[in-house]
Amino acid sequence: MKNIVELGDEVKDKVSGFQGVADARFTYLQGCNRIQVQPPVKKDGKLPDSKVFDEPLLEVMNEGRVAQVLDKPDGGPKDHVSISR
Repeated sequence: MKNIVELGDEVKDKVSGFQGVADARFTYLQGCNRIQVQPPVKKDGKLPDSKVFDEPLLEVMNEGRVAQVLDKPDGGPKDHVSISR
């Protein structure tokens, strides 16, 4: 198992056993890297709260579980269409 977590990897916390997909990374000035982990939807259809863990405590279970879309429009400003008459 690798130790460096990439967003989209399925990970498991070595202490609590909490498991899910790494969906955010936080890097602090002090050099601490923390990863937000989103567990899957429950059988009742509810989405459990995500949790944040120190990166060294996470074990990668499945690399790239979620594909990252890189060539998708970002929803930012578009070409301006003139409406002057």
